[in-house]
Amino acid sequence: MNAIPDWLPPLLCAIIGTAIVLVLTKRARAAEGKNYQAVHARNTVELSCSNCQKQMVVTAAELQPLQSVEIGLSVRDNPSLAGRKLAEYTCPYCDAIHCFTVDKRTPEWVGANLYSPQTKGTRCLNCSKPLRTAPWGEGAYNKRLNEAPLQPDYGLQCSRCNAVVCVQCTIDATRNRTKDGSFICPRCFRSPVDRTYHPV
Repeated sequence: MNAIPDWLPPLLCAIIGTAIVLVLTKRARAAEGKNYQAVHARNTVELSCSNCQKQMVVTAAELQPLQSVEIGLSVRDNPSLAGRKLAEYTCPYCDAIHCFTVDKRTPEWVGANLYSPQTKGTRCLNCSKPLRTAPWGEGAYNKRLNEAPLQPDYGLQCSRCNAVVCVQCTIDATRNRTKDGSFICPRCFRSPVDRTYHPV
């Protein structure tokens, strides 16, 4: 019977040891990857922008807390948000403003452009009806709308939140609530709404 060479046992031990180390390292890296993905998933929301349909990856660190007026407008549109912590994220592709609740481990998407002022467009931000542009030049009746021949579907612009709204919604929101006859914005409920809206 042939004797086992002296060099064979150490070689087999080295091969087996290397294989064990490789298997354990691979398992450790796989576990680390799963843990990273779990943490990443908890603090990140991946979704399509409801405005431009492009994919967004939103981390918790990128969310900015809402100011009191923005919170009020969001709660007005969605009363179930009352008392919850809210934050916003701006789409890097189209500048749509997305609102999230941030009082749980993972941010939850609420909606887009719920409270953002409308700086361009042809619809009332409050009732969504089409707006007509006043037939006079831009600025002609600014700060003296009581002298202007206003029509219900003309566009007006709030001096506080810049929302563009129709005359009818502004009249409905005001309802003789101001002593000087100035208009109250139906979006932020502040006054004055004192400019006619002329799209650029």
